[in-house]
Amino acid sequence: MDPENGLNDHQADVDDHSLLSRRQFEGDFNQVGSQGSSQNFDMLTVSADVFNSDANSKGRNDSTDLNLEMVSDQKSTNQSDDFGSRSNLDQLIRHPLLDSFNPKPGIFQKLVHSRDSKTLREYIFSPMRCIINERDASGCTALHIALLNAYPDMLEILLSSPSDDLMPSVDIENTAVSGDALSHDSLNNSMVAVDLSIPYAGLPISHLMLCKAIFPERYDDCLNCLYLLLPFTLANDSSHCVSWLDINAADQLGLTALHLACGFGDSKIVSLLLEYGALANISDLNNEEPVHHAISSRDPVTLSVILSSGGADPMKESTSTASLIKCCIDKSAWRCLHALLTDSEYLQHPISESEYDLLSFHAQKLGLGAEFERVFSLAVEIATNDESDSRVNLGGVSDNYIADGPMIGLALTRVFTHSCCADHISLPEPMDMPIRRSKLVNKIPENPTRMEVLVKPNVGILRSSEFALLQWSESCRPAVLSDILRVHDWSYIRLLQHKVEESRLIWDQRPFHTGSIDDDTQLTPGSWKAALHACGAVINAVDCVCGGENRNAFCAIRPPGHHLGTWGAAQTVGSDEGIPSGSQGFCLLNNVAIGAAYCRYMYSNLGISKIAIVDFDVHHGNGTEQIVRNVSPGNRVIKTMFNPVPGVNLNVEQDMSYYKIWKDELDAENVFFSSIHAYDGTFYPGTGPDQCISKPNIVNIGLAENTSSLVFRSKIKRFLLPKLLQFRPDIIFISAGFDGHVIDIVGKGFTSCTEGDYAWLTQQLISIANLCCNGRIVSVLEGGYNTKTLSLSPLAKSVAAHVRTLQWTSPNLMPNPQEWEEEILTDDNDDETDIKDSCVFDTFGDDTVIAFDGSNCIESENVDHSSTYIGAASHYSPSLKKHKPHEDSEIVKDPYHSDLSLVDLSASQMASNEVFPDAHLAGPSRPRRAAAIKAEESIQRKIRSELDSSNQINDNALNENL
Repeated sequence: MDPENGLNDHQADVDDHSLLSRRQFEGDFNQVGSQGSSQNFDMLTVSADVFNSDANSKGRNDSTDLNLEMVSDQKSTNQSDDFGSRSNLDQLIRHPLLDSFNPKPGIFQKLVHSRDSKTLREYIFSPMRCIINERDASGCTALHIALLNAYPDMLEILLSSPSDDLMPSVDIENTAVSGDALSHDSLNNSMVAVDLSIPYAGLPISHLMLCKAIFPERYDDCLNCLYLLLPFTLANDSSHCVSWLDINAADQLGLTALHLACGFGDSKIVSLLLEYGALANISDLNNEEPVHHAISSRDPVTLSVILSSGGADPMKESTSTASLIKCCIDKSAWRCLHALLTDSEYLQHPISESEYDLLSFHAQKLGLGAEFERVFSLAVEIATNDESDSRVNLGGVSDNYIADGPMIGLALTRVFTHSCCADHISLPEPMDMPIRRSKLVNKIPENPTRMEVLVKPNVGILRSSEFALLQWSESCRPAVLSDILRVHDWSYIRLLQHKVEESRLIWDQRPFHTGSIDDDTQLTPGSWKAALHACGAVINAVDCVCGGENRNAFCAIRPPGHHLGTWGAAQTVGSDEGIPSGSQGFCLLNNVAIGAAYCRYMYSNLGISKIAIVDFDVHHGNGTEQIVRNVSPGNRVIKTMFNPVPGVNLNVEQDMSYYKIWKDELDAENVFFSSIHAYDGTFYPGTGPDQCISKPNIVNIGLAENTSSLVFRSKIKRFLLPKLLQFRPDIIFISAGFDGHVIDIVGKGFTSCTEGDYAWLTQQLISIANLCCNGRIVSVLEGGYNTKTLSLSPLAKSVAAHVRTLQWTSPNLMPNPQEWEEEILTDDNDDETDIKDSCVFDTFGDDTVIAFDGSNCIESENVDHSSTYIGAASHYSPSLKKHKPHEDSEIVKDPYHSDLSLVDLSASQMASNEVFPDAHLAGPSRPRRAAAIKAEESIQRKIRSELDSSNQINDNALNENL
């Protein structure tokens, strides 16, 4: 960590106590209500002068010390340029009180936190208003705090205009003053305006006012805040006391408030924003407009509001009918699809037959073919019948007829967490010790706010209404020592326990002061218990997933663990497995490795023996890699001190054998680890160059600085997915680190990942899990540290995208190796040579049997035409070059593509007689789609470039039929 950002403990104590005393002092001065306001100021001026005259007195008591500290003319320390300046002190308002009383920023923030409306109302039009826009140590103004917490009573006071009983008698330059009385106009003109243009952590005010909109219990408060703020938009008159609000202001990713509201699926707020001038056709950096976010919310009413306001142009490419239908398919938003297809504007711009079939094929690739056909058919039926059909309602269609998600229902996703995880480096409450809390958060990125923005009621995004169907386990039993020692050495565990006890002594003497185990990993008395419950959450998740109770699970836990190796901090050089480094990177126990080892030990006899761990944290999972390497026997060098005779000390190096077995001697061939991370030789921890080894199976994928989303996805398709599919795991563990986000405070934009990239990678891993292991996935939180804007923070939104994908992805989704091969075919020859040399992209072995259902890869022995694969039952197979009629399905060998050697052709896939003239011999099939021939022609043209199969197909006959 940067020593310049270190915590000055003494100064933090002084600041906190000073703030408390200042509030008491100022409260006393405001309580003198029997005299006029001018008399109050005169009295305070005298008091301040008395205090200053006694400044050098040696006999001052403690209370005088505190008062002197308050009234002394001191500048606020620890304030960066970004946190504002004191320039407002000398603007417009002048009073003798300010010559000796210079209030420190933070008083208004504390009043808002504590919801002290009485004191805030007294201060708001006093001379202290000059610091109304000042930021505290965390970068918040009082307005930010009121909005982030949805305090409409506090916001109303901050935005209010002065009344007769609150107007002070203050000399104001360039204003007309008659005696001691000020007119409303003169006072309004002289007031320091509450600035609505000051962003917080990159988010404009228009975003912050929506922070609590996703929580049902806080929705009314959020709505009241909106009613108070929206009148200050540019389209309306603004007060002299409040600047105007830019309702179309965008964040770093190009999102406006309307984008957010549409993503929340809140039609009421969307209508309100549109009424006050929000533009519905602004695109974010991903070229998505509010209409796309409305579809992502799966709320047809919100979509209808946007469509009726002209927020989507059918003639525009990004919002054309076909583009929006594709978006509906991607999100499994079938009610929105129905609303779109029955919209009066889009009814005038129907899709062509070829577009329909391309969309149908796209749905089939996602395992959603049956769902798409059903909704499309129903929409056509309703559109051609009487518009008063009883099935149509304001939401587009009754839920009894159309439901979002896969036809067989959402995945049973469970979240595992424990309250003890917040006891590691616990923080004071913001209303108690705001300065110390802010400094701790700034100094230690891995702090309890990471849990708060995920799982705290009415704060954490996983508690929002969107995730109401999640299952929860919040009382997980802690891990036992035997499970921990399966991957960690006792010497480290003993050291950790000792360091935690040392931190307890520090805490008892100085609360909220931490111990440490190395330069960047702090400890508090609750650290050991938090680490045990974090590991226990993963073990509990393994039991639920392997026992069939849940299809997948997400462990919202801390502290993280993937830098923690067998003997503590992992290696600094990839080949030095036995040499600890000096940094544990905030980690105490390797949660994911402990869970993986437990899984192999407990469930290998039940057929869950092949364990895969995929780490997409921006930092290399060097600790997990070290643990995986150590499932094979090896030697490490131990340096010891030898005393042959008294007074003689010799440093001796001794070779020591190690073998951290999980289950048996077959561990090495049954464990797979892959890490995709930033690597330039210096980025922490400095390990993990591109590498692929076997026994144990380890694949490292390094990302260069400024890696784009496109390159990130390309490397995953080229290097990670093929190798993972070849391994055929029985369960997949994910070290889910989100510090690769483009605006993370630790990753610092080394890679340019966004929530969309994490959702895409999660979907790819689910596809392999669906094929190989019935969807079994256990995801464990690692990094991700930007929590400043609570549920709107990058960490919260990234985790939401990850969990949303776990929950909503179809169990019928299968991997698509053809897309992976396209990444190789589109690269130049040098890249292909590098891939072969690195042995990352290998062909499947001779004993590997791969079949294709549509464009999706499945094991031939797992081919199932039952209802489990109903969503993919009618796939077209673009890689098919010949066929043979069969009662159920046919396996066709392609000698020109040995690594993808077997193709499964179901009867329903041969339903088009034009493409396959004798397809009627295949038995019963579903009705032929409209213009399936044109769609097949487009797909065949794309696939033909990668498969040299001209000898297999009669091109002339095929083109004639198509």
